[in-house]
Amino acid sequence: MAEEVKDERWPRALWGCLLVLVLEAALVAVALPKSMIQSQLQQELDWAVSVYGVKESNHLVSSANAAYALAFIDSGVNNAVHDVFFPKAAPTTFVERFAKKATAPWFDWLNNRVGALKTMVYLATYRVVNYLYWLPYFVAMGLPALFAGFMQWQIKKHNFDYSSPFFNHYGHMIIMWSPVAVILSILAPIAIPPILFCILIVVLLPIAFMWIVSNLPKRI
Repeated sequence: MAEEVKDERWPRALWGCLLVLVLEAALVAVALPKSMIQSQLQQELDWAVSVYGVKESNHLVSSANAAYALAFIDSGVNNAVHDVFFPKAAPTTFVERFAKKATAPWFDWLNNRVGALKTMVYLATYRVVNYLYWLPYFVAMGLPALFAGFMQWQIKKHNFDYSSPFFNHYGHMIIMWSPVAVILSILAPIAIPPILFCILIVVLLPIAFMWIVSNLPKRI
């Protein structure tokens, strides 16, 4: 009796995405300098001005600042991190002063790591705000795309037009991989052109919805 062949593409792909996330976190935690992440953040802000204009870009920055302050500063997370890793008490004895001097390089490195992590967290917050900016446009494009797909499907039910499994399959692929792409893009320590957020939210997802609905089986 022949054995069933299991499709391992999805588990391997998901493991690959998880590996990319781990590598991104490791790079930020131990390798990438704070100045590099800041330069990538500045590059992305410059691109945002060219896409959104100065007024909208400043509004996005203000929203990101408010969200970052609410989640990480006002909540006490920032102070808690510093209390854990950086002692506040000044050394008073010879042993304490010697220990502080001996561990100074370690604390300098750790301070750079914490700074890099905080900058990366701000960059991720800014990207979340960018995605939320395009959400109303996604609704405005997604609903007509669903309606158009539904009408095409109704037409195909009454004539001999072909419902393509190819477009239906790849529409599902786009929908299923979009959350992965969003997570990877939010946590990526490199500058990402904001226009890519628009392409994903406003173009690719509505097209995928239309492909799926318009190419459903004629009888379901």
